[in-house]
Amino acid sequence: MFLDVGKLKPLISNIRVDYSKGIGEAVQHIVSLGHQRIGFISGPLTLKSARTRRSAFLKCIGACGISERQRSVVEGNHKIDGGEVAMMQLLSLPKPPTAVLTSNDLTAIGALRAITRVGLRVPDDSSVVGFDDIELSQFTQPPLTTIRLSRDELGRKAFDALYETVSGLRCPGHEIKVSTGLVLRESTAPVEVRSPAQAT
Repeated sequence: MFLDVGKLKPLISNIRVDYSKGIGEAVQHIVSLGHQRIGFISGPLTLKSARTRRSAFLKCIGACGISERQRSVVEGNHKIDGGEVAMMQLLSLPKPPTAVLTSNDLTAIGALRAITRVGLRVPDDSSVVGFDDIELSQFTQPPLTTIRLSRDELGRKAFDALYETVSGLRCPGHEIKVSTGLVLRESTAPVEVRSPAQAT
C-alpha cells in the first residue's frame, strides 16, 4: 500500500508573535522619559524574526514622531559580543543615542558592557531595553528593562495547536497569536537634562 502524500492536508498552524505591541510599548516608554535620540540594534537581517523586529521598531518610532535623523539602526548578531560591537558603533556617532532598544537580551547585555567600557553609566547616561526577558536579564547590572516574549506561552500554544489539529478539534492552517509586553526594571530612566549647546 502506498500513501499519496500529495493528497494529505498539511497539519500546520501559523504562530505569530505580536512584536509590534511590545516594541510599541518600549518606544512609548522611552519617548515618555524624554529621549529623542534613539538607537536600535537589530539581529542578523538574514533572520526573518530580526527583520520583523526591526520593521516594528521603525514603524513605532515613526508613529511617536521621532525623525529619521534622530534614530540610528545598526546590525548585531544576537550575541553579547555583537551587541558590544554594535553599541560601540552607536557611541562613536557625533551625537550618540541617549536610549537604545535591542533585538534580544544578549545584545542588550553586550550594549551594557560597551557603555560601561567607555566610562558611561546605565541608565544615567544611556537607557537600554532588551527583548525576550531571558532569566539572566533580571540579574544584569542594572537589571534590564525588556520586552517579554513568554517561551512557556509559545511552547504551550504550539503544543495545543498540534494536539487540536491532530484530534480534529480545529482545522489546520489557523493563526495563533503570542503576545509581548514591556517589563520595567532599572536600565531605563529619564534623559539627562542638557544645556542648549548640547541638545539636539
